[in-house]
Formats: sequence, C-alpha cells, structure tokens
Amino acid sequence: MAHGIVVDAWFTGFAEGREGTVYFCVYLGRTDHKDVSSTAAREIAIQLVSDEW
Repeated sequence: MAHGIVVDAWFTGFAEGREGTVYFCVYLGRTDHKDVSSTAAREIAIQLVSDEW
C-alpha cells in the first residue's frame, strides 16, 4: 500500500479437472483508474482456468 492506495494484488492456486491440473498466478500492479484487488485478480484467474476446460 502506498499513500493509502493498494498497489499490488496476487491470486495464486491450482484447479484440478478431467484433463489434469492447471496452476496459475495472477499479479495486478498499480494501474491508475483500475480496480487493483485480490477480488479482481481472482476473477481473472477463474477466466483463465475456465478457458482451459
């Protein structure tokens, strides 16, 4: 956090499916006028994993 602003968000993990295991790590750095949060990173990870199946 810098000057009361969240500047880094991480969401890491894995998902197991019929085709095997997918590992992921999503990093969001400070971007003006964007939602930088672990919630936003989680949504990106879900989309990435969904695209694999």
